[in-house]
Amino acid sequence: MQVRVASLAAALGIAAAALSIGVTPAAPGSGAAQAAPARAEVRFLSNGGRYSLAVSGPAGGFETGKALALDVRVEHAAAPGVRVDGIALLVDADMPEHLHGINRAPRVERRADGSFRVENLFLHMPGWWEIFLDVVEGPWTERAQWRVELD
Repeated sequence: MQVRVASLAAALGIAAAALSIGVTPAAPGSGAAQAAPARAEVRFLSNGGRYSLAVSGPAGGFETGKALALDVRVEHAAAPGVRVDGIALLVDADMPEHLHGINRAPRVERRADGSFRVENLFLHMPGWWEIFLDVVEGPWTERAQWRVELD
């Protein structure tokens, strides 16, 4: 089951917070959301609700045809502010309306503080992109998704 960030934000009552950082949630189920401005932090839950992710967007905002970088922090949703040790983060992106993904594999590096740096996220064409953030903890993998639109 896929839960869109826009509808999840509305369901959790954090739409006002999203608006203050530049993400424009749409009506639940529409899947529409606009990209955050430079270095804005967006928070959302993974699809199963186990993890809370805080993602800082790329410096300068999302741009078509440019290798982008993100900073990601992952916490257990039940223990906000407490980092999760022993996890991995896998990152991918897809254009659901075009039925294809990205052409380059992003690099993910775990930092000493437990956060992750994602580099070389290359969204090569304009349109709706869905960024997948898969949190792997032991035998479990739980996906979080973030939709952005590029001009």
